[in-house]
Amino acid sequence: MLAALAAKFAVEGPQTMPTYCPKRGKTSLLCFFLAFVVFPLPEIFPRLYWLSHSLWHCLIGAGYYILYSELLDEQRQSKAKKLPRRPRVMLHATAAEGGSDRAKAA
Repeated sequence: MLAALAAKFAVEGPQTMPTYCPKRGKTSLLCFFLAFVVFPLPEIFPRLYWLSHSLWHCLIGAGYYILYSELLDEQRQSKAKKLPRRPRVMLHATAAEGGSDRAKAA
């Protein structure tokens, strides 16, 4: 992951690097750090391999989830700024237009 970011920085420049909210960035780094602290624990406690391995997966997954949710939020916001709002489409005809009984009741 770090090699891919370094290559992106070298080829495309710093303006294309993803930016993260400081709170989410710190939380994701904390998750990654804790995951790499937990990673060697099976060597120390072999009988608890299942626990440390499960914790490792959960912490790595949480770190990636936080990072990708930040990127997805950023992409959604940029798309929302670029695209004009679409008009709302009515799914049911209104009672005045001779719609179904459901539309008349609503």
